[in-house]
Order: sequence, then C-alpha cells, then structure tokens
Amino acid sequence: MEDQETFHGIYACKPFNVFFYGDRVYIGETEYPLGQCVVDVMNLDDTCLLELDRRMLDVVRAVQHMLEEDTDDSVRKAQEKLAFALELVATLYDQTFCLFSLGLSGGSD
Repeated sequence: MEDQETFHGIYACKPFNVFFYGDRVYIGETEYPLGQCVVDVMNLDDTCLLELDRRMLDVVRAVQHMLEEDTDDSVRKAQEKLAFALELVATLYDQTFCLFSLGLSGGSD
C-alpha cells in the first residue's frame, strides 16, 4: 500500500487532513461533494461496516488492556489491532474515493 510508512517496524498510515466546509469535504488536497461522501458510506455493504465495528472494538479492548498492563507486549498488541483496523479503513477509502474520482460512484450530488 503506497500510503503506508514503516515506523519502528510497524505499518502506519501517512497523516492527512479532512475539512468540512459547507457542502464540500476536503481530504488532503482533494475536494469532494459532502452529499456524495454520505451516499458512498451509506452504500457500503453491511458486512464491511460490521467488520469495521468488530475491528474497532478489538482496538478499544487492546488499548484498555494496554493501560492496565503497561507492558511492551500489550503496547505491541494494541498497535497491531489498530493497524489491522486502519487497513480496512484505508481499503474502504481507496475503493470509495477511487470510484468517485472516476465518476463510477453510485450516488449523485
């Protein structure tokens, strides 16, 4: 994945900004109609949303465990869970906004 960097052997997404202004959303330096973004998210398959929810709950549990244990191993596990969740987010982002930028997205704005 080209938007990933390695930091101490762990994959991480490059930082980016998201701004909402009026009926537009700006992700990085690219502008999208806000309505289109909402439609694209609503059109995601339930399986994707349930998997994202499951991965985020795993992240929360791992972070809670990390705060209780405060060990290198618990930090590593929390980082792995977060990377796994972000991998799905990045995949959904790529699929949704690639389709949109090619004019192949399902909704209209």
